[in-house]
Amino acid sequence: MKYIMYSLCIVASSLLSQFANAQDPILPATNLGLTNITDAFVPAPGAYFMYYTQVYDSRRLTNGSGDKIPTDLQIGSFLNVAQLVYLTKTKVAGGNLGFTTLVPIVKLSADSPSGVAPTVNPGVMGDIIFGAAIQWMDKKFLNKTLYHRTEFSATLPLGSYDKNYEINASSNLYTFSAYHSFTYFLTEQWSISMRNTLNYNTRIRDTEIRPGAFFTSNFSIERTVYKSLRIALVGYLLGQIEEDSYASDHDFYEDQYGIGNTKERVLGIGPGVSYLSPTGLFVEGKVFFETIAENRFEGLPADTARCIQA
Repeated sequence: MKYIMYSLCIVASSLLSQFANAQDPILPATNLGLTNITDAFVPAPGAYFMYYTQVYDSRRLTNGSGDKIPTDLQIGSFLNVAQLVYLTKTKVAGGNLGFTTLVPIVKLSADSPSGVAPTVNPGVMGDIIFGAAIQWMDKKFLNKTLYHRTEFSATLPLGSYDKNYEINASSNLYTFSAYHSFTYFLTEQWSISMRNTLNYNTRIRDTEIRPGAFFTSNFSIERTVYKSLRIALVGYLLGQIEEDSYASDHDFYEDQYGIGNTKERVLGIGPGVSYLSPTGLFVEGKVFFETIAENRFEGLPADTARCIQA
């Protein structure tokens, strides 16, 4: 039986707040590793329901050079995301047109044993995502099977936000994203998957602050070990491609605060496993070890995903 895994877009956060440079905005929550194994594979048109969870605990906070900042501040999050996908039979550019909606719920925490921890908004609603995609199924490339997908989505600031709190579930801005993902079956046992996403942020509402544009890449090398059981080496890379700005000035944070590098970066890599049950339930689990972080925390995210065709 084939894998049922159709992940158009997901909002997830390995970090929702940092305090290394309080004046410097952080990037909004994004998909870091929640969609890896056979990401672009989808068996047929129809409705799909996915449910994702992620647990994250920070290990260390880094500056713009990647060096550890001396602080015992700990940030944690417990994320749940429900995603509904409808892949139509309507053909566009040789693929099937699809639509998706994602609703994230996240519980955040902050602790600093030696000092005062930042305040956390008790609201749990994250920003909602709406997207449209084109899915190409069972194509051929170099005589091997290829599935791939392109999506455009918008993240709307509809989540819990209150300027009186230092950490919020909502980023309070709009993010527009475009990605391409593929799953390429090299042999009956081996496959590779990748999702490359470009993200553009607007200004934080009611301010002149805009986090810079950034890209993410989720990747996976997969092997079938027994029937519907797969193991994988999974990972993700986040890289900010422009400096944060204030009133459209990308040199503002260097001129005003001496912050020469506001760009964020992190790499996560680890093991993953997926299984398709006889009832059609797809289950996936992964653990990532983050490294080479700049201007953000490094941590240890653990993710699960479940998918079923409605």
